[in-house]
Order: sequence, then C-alpha cells, then structure tokens
Amino acid sequence: MNSDSALLRKYLRYIVPAMAGQLIFTLYIIVDGIFVARGVSETALAAVSIVTPFVTLLFAISITFAVGTSTVVARLLGENRTIEAREVFTESVAAMFVLSIAGSVLIFVFINPLSGLLGASDATLPYVKQYLLTIVPFIFSFIVSYNLELLLATDGYPERSTIYVTLGVILNVFLDWYTIFRLDWGIVGAGLATSFSQTVVIAIYLVHFSGSRATLRFKRFRFRKGLLRREFMCGLPSGITEMSPGIVTFIFNNFITAFLHDRELIIYSILSYVILLASVLANGIAQGAQPLVSYYHGRRERASFHTIFGYEIRTGIALSVIEIILVLTFGNHIAALFVRSDSNLRPDQTLADVLALKQERGHSTIAITEDGTPSGKIIGLVTSRDYRVSRLDKNTKISEFMTPFEKLIYAKDGVTLSEANDILWENKLNALPIIDENQRLTHFVFRKDYDSHKSNPNELLDDHKRYLVGAGINSRDYAERVPKLVEAGVDILCIDSSEGYSEYQKDTIGWIRENYGDTVKVGAGNVVDAEGFRYLADAGADFVKIGIGGGSICITREQKGIGRGQASAVIEVARARDEYMKETGIYIPICSDGGIVYDYHMTLALAMGADFIMLGRYFARFDESPTSVLNINGNYVKEYWGEGSNRARNWQRYDLGSENTDNKMKFEEGVDSYVPYAGSLHDNVTLSLNKVKSTMCNCGSLSIHELQSKAKITLVSATSIVEGGAHDVILRDSSQNVLR
Repeated sequence: MNSDSALLRKYLRYIVPAMAGQLIFTLYIIVDGIFVARGVSETALAAVSIVTPFVTLLFAISITFAVGTSTVVARLLGENRTIEAREVFTESVAAMFVLSIAGSVLIFVFINPLSGLLGASDATLPYVKQYLLTIVPFIFSFIVSYNLELLLATDGYPERSTIYVTLGVILNVFLDWYTIFRLDWGIVGAGLATSFSQTVVIAIYLVHFSGSRATLRFKRFRFRKGLLRREFMCGLPSGITEMSPGIVTFIFNNFITAFLHDRELIIYSILSYVILLASVLANGIAQGAQPLVSYYHGRRERASFHTIFGYEIRTGIALSVIEIILVLTFGNHIAALFVRSDSNLRPDQTLADVLALKQERGHSTIAITEDGTPSGKIIGLVTSRDYRVSRLDKNTKISEFMTPFEKLIYAKDGVTLSEANDILWENKLNALPIIDENQRLTHFVFRKDYDSHKSNPNELLDDHKRYLVGAGINSRDYAERVPKLVEAGVDILCIDSSEGYSEYQKDTIGWIRENYGDTVKVGAGNVVDAEGFRYLADAGADFVKIGIGGGSICITREQKGIGRGQASAVIEVARARDEYMKETGIYIPICSDGGIVYDYHMTLALAMGADFIMLGRYFARFDESPTSVLNINGNYVKEYWGEGSNRARNWQRYDLGSENTDNKMKFEEGVDSYVPYAGSLHDNVTLSLNKVKSTMCNCGSLSIHELQSKAKITLVSATSIVEGGAHDVILRDSSQNVLR
C-alpha cells in the first residue's frame, strides 16, 4: 500500500504534465486564433472559431481512443502482461491511421456541406473552406498526436510528453508568425503551421516508441473487434467531455449566423477560446489521473484508487475558482490578444510618436494608456487640439500636453448611440470615449459621423451603419479577388468588361454561386440585346449592365465595329427583362452604362427602362474624383481616361481570354482625356436629382417604375434639338462690364 504523501506526489507527477499537455495542446488552436486575428482579419478569426468544433471533434476522437487504449495498456502493464500491452498499443495506432484516411476522403468530398453545417456565414465561408482544406491532409496528425502523448505518459515518461508538446507549440508559434506575417499566406499559413507542428511532434513520439528504452513498442498484431470496442467505451466519457465545448461553440455559431451578424460571431469567437481553455484544464486533471486509477484498479488496491479520486475532485474545484478569478481580473487583456485598437500610446512617449502614429494610421484622436496597449488603463486623450507642431518641441512628452482623464468627458460602457450623441452635442465635443468600470476604453463616438448621417439622410447604410460599397472584378483573378473583397465588407460585385456575352463571365458567376450561394450579389455585362441579357440572367447575374461603345471615352465601336446605340440597347434589354420576369418570376435590374452627358440624359435612360445608371464622366468632373484639377488653355479640367486605354492598363478587362497573354493591351478601346471641372459632388448631385424629380412630376410619376410606364418617348429632328436649347437670341455674358 502507498502512503497518502507518496500517492500525492505520484498524482501530481502525472496530472501536472497532463494539464500542461492539455493546455499546451489547446494553444495550437488559440495561437492560430491570435495570429489570424492580428495578421489576417477578425473575420478570419471567426472562421477559425467556426472550424474549432471540427478540430475539437478530431481531438475528441483522439482522446477517446487515447484514454481507452491507455486504460487497457496501463491495466495490462499493472498485471505484467507487457507483450499484450504492446499489441494493444500497435493496434490502436494503426486503427487511428485507417480512421484518419477515411475521414480525410469524406471531408474532401463533402467540404461544402460541412462548411455550411459548421455555421459559416457569407463573409467567413471562403476562410472556413481554406482552413479546412489545409488541415484535412493532416488529420492523422491531429487524431494520433494526443493518443501518443497519453501513451508516452502511460509508458512511464509523463514529463517527456509535456516537453514534446511544448516543442510543438513553440514551432507552431514560429510558423504562424512566419507564414502569416512574412509569407502573407493568411489563414492557410495558420492551418499549415498547426498541421506541420503536430506532424513533427508525432515524428518525435515515434522515435521514442521505436527505441530500446520504451516499454511500449510496435509489434505485429491483428485487429480485434472486441478490443477496439472496449477501448472506445472506456474512453468515451473523456471524449464526450472534450467535445462538449465544441458542441456548445457549434450551436452558438449556427445561432449567431442565422439570427445575428458577423460582429457578434467575432465576439463569441473570442469567448469560445476562453471556454475551451477552461475545459481542457479540467480534462487534464481527469486524463492525468486516469493511468494511476487504472493501474491501482488492476492491482486491486482500492484504498489508493479512492484516494486518487478524492485528489481529482479537490483539484477540479480549486481550478474552477482560479479560472473565474483570472477571467474577471484579466478579461480585457484576454480580449486584447485577439482584437486591438491601432491608436494607443504611453504618456512617456513624445509628440514625435503622436505624429508618426497619425501619419501611419490616419487617426488624429489617440487614447493614452498606462502601458500603451489597447487594454491598458486610459489616463488621457490626445486630439489635434492638444498640440501645435509649430509651438511644441517634438521631444515633448505626451503627459505634458494630453488631456488627462480627470478632465475628460466620457460615457460609461453600455450607453446607447443616441445617448452618446446627446452627450456630444450638450458638451460641444468632437469625440466621446466610452469607458468600462475598470477605466479602459471600449469605444469612440465621433461628432463628424453624426453630422455626416444627419446631412445625408438618404445615404445607403448596412446594419452596422457602414456605407454600402461595390467593387469591380474581372473574369481572370476572381478566385483571389472576390474572397478578399467579401472579407473587406463589399456589398455588391460587378464584372467590369466591355463585352459581357461570354463564357468567361458565366464561369465567374458560377464560381461565386458555388462558393457563396446567393449571399454575394454580382452584376455582369456589358450587353446590348435581349440574347445577351438572357444569357447572363440564366447564368445567375443579379443585375446586367447595358452599353458597348456609348461612353464618352469609349472607342470600342470605332476600333472593333461592335456595339449599338444606347437608346436602342436599353429599350430592347428592358423589354427582355420584363419578359424574363413574366416567365420566371425573377426580376433582374438593368443598368444603363454610357451615353450620359447632360442631366436630362439620366431621365431619358430611366424612362427607356433602366433601373439605374452608370455615370463615369459625370463623377469624374468633381472634387471627390481622385485626379488633380488642371488648367489647360485657361480652362479648369480634370483628367478622365477609359479603362480600355493604355494608361489604365486594364488588360484583364479587354483581352479575349488567351492563355498566352503578355499582360498588356493589344489595342486601345478607350481614350485619355479631360472633362470640365465642376466643383463639389454634393451640390451637383443635388441639382441633377432635382432636375430628374421635376421631369418625373411633369410625367405624373412618383417612382421610376411609374416613369417607365407613363413617359412618352418620340423621335425628334435636328431642328427640334436646336429648339430645345437657347436659340435666336444673343446670350448675355455676365463676365462683361455693363456700360451705362
């Protein structure tokens, strides 16, 4: 019989390495999450969390058979049946290998249904698939790794198993950093880092079990159905325990995806890591003590058996209390590992650091924390009003010119946006910090955002009050471009091409539908007739652009002889759209792209059947366009060039799909030009909209649909066009002096 002190030492010798092993083992997942959040995106972090239940399932399978095998092996060793113990050990490893191959094949075949089942959202789906496809070839490593770790402890080397797992985590951290930050492999790099690290550790395990010092060594065997079932049933409680946090994460991921938004999914992703960390430590206690329990059960030392069990209960309670205290005390620091503010400095840093951060991040409002971290205690704020570069030395410490916390007006965490805006206006603030109970910054509310929203009541915003944005893609690199755009938050995509009636656009739309379903909206074009419209509509386009050669800087008709008058094209395609609606019940909006010079052209395009219009030349004239204002021959102009020009170098848009492309324009389909400078976009758009609304009222229409049904379009003569403008008068030139 063993004394209690001897049993306690032996108990600690086993559970400490087991808990450390479980903790370190879980760090594979957590480290991936941290590096992905910081090096890829928070959406990618959510994707890793979505895959976590699957990875947890792999670990659960590993632990089920690991605990079951080690239980049987430990009992056999306790009964001095070493040869039989070796056979059981070899059989277990071989069974895991066969199971891994079968699992890898099934996942490759059912990757899309599995991604949906796990709860992938529109934004996370590409990341989920990338991560899964990266780790699937290494399933053997995930399933066998913990099996060998626990068997190494059963073999009498618990400390060595901890060392090996630690080496694997260190390697994983390095590879995560290298693949994500140096190679820019994104979430694929994270998956490869974890998988490769696991594989290296398994190789080390196998070296041990192949050595002469190992009691457990590989031996010829035969599969015994009863033995595998026995192992499975022995380890099933541990496997279920391991899987329980994964099941919870799985349920919540699907609930959030169905009823909430990606922001909430990201928040829960961080929370799930905390839950996982707490549960695996408890598992470490149970699994560390398991070989001892089985050993003494095999030797029929019941007193020792019950003493070990009592140690487990007390250790579990103590661990729970410690975990609760740590989470309550360091919750913000834990969250900051995954998400961070990018504008924080320490009070002992200088004005030079403020200017450098402002240049790098573009933020003029900087939170000053004790340690310079996003989770640190906020002690002040720096805005552009706190300093003048011309009056302060750049080596001046921030503490000398910042607004200290005592003088800050702030709101408590939990305040509503409406309440925060009221505080802004009542106190004439430009920015309102939101502070939690521990004096840590959680959010900023800015006055300029409020002003912008109130000044533009018709702005298009999403559920998070972000502007709706679109982006152009081509039929070349869509597989790389689309996932990045979706992750960045794009709301709608448009295949940007002069000729849309092509199988390349059909393939592009098909790829988007295969990977995103109907959740990502994509337009296609351009076409000029009913046949082209129907082709793209049948391919799955959400809207279709009309127009070839009608744009002011487009010379496709001149160069290639392809295209059509814009009015004729819009009228025919609009008719095809309405017929398609009657046949299928699906309404495909159409966009008139090209031919808009004067404001009334907008109204004509809408009246002819367009649902919306493309305005390249129109917007190119304004301050907000990215080109400079130039003075050419005494006139102020802005640069404007076509995507088909050599200047744009958009060869992907205009080439015909040849695999032998030399990445350059074969010939130009657009020109490099100037347009008259027109000033502010806001003022001009307001004027243009007023003209459109006035014409609609003249036609007795309150909507675009009404305009299309009530407006009368007729052919006019050249004389009628002259009559439409000022004629037969001498226009007064206001620039001339008036003589009295």
